[in-house]
Amino acid sequence: MQEYERFRLAAAHVRAAHPEVLLTLTWSRPDEPITMQILRTPPGRHGAGLVEEALRDVIALADRLGYGLRVVVEPIGGSDASIGALTDRYGSHGFVLVGAVGGRPVMQRPAGG
Repeated sequence: MQEYERFRLAAAHVRAAHPEVLLTLTWSRPDEPITMQILRTPPGRHGAGLVEEALRDVIALADRLGYGLRVVVEPIGGSDASIGALTDRYGSHGFVLVGAVGGRPVMQRPAGG
């Protein structure tokens, strides 16, 4: 479980570096990608680039640990981002569409991008 502890500490460091971004990262085993479950900011902070900074740090964490990333693309209430805009944003960071869950796109980024 040493590998999981390394992930847990690295994820806690990324979350601490971005206190205004609600970010949930889960990882279950080495042959699975890290899953980003929530990535958003408080309503008064939308458009400040905080999510983009956090996303770059999450990608760096995954690359450093050698894991892929997965995200279910879902606009959050109060956000002006559409599913298309979000898939474009993730796509610009190397994520590709791999399926759907409950009608929501699932995108994945391989380890190392």
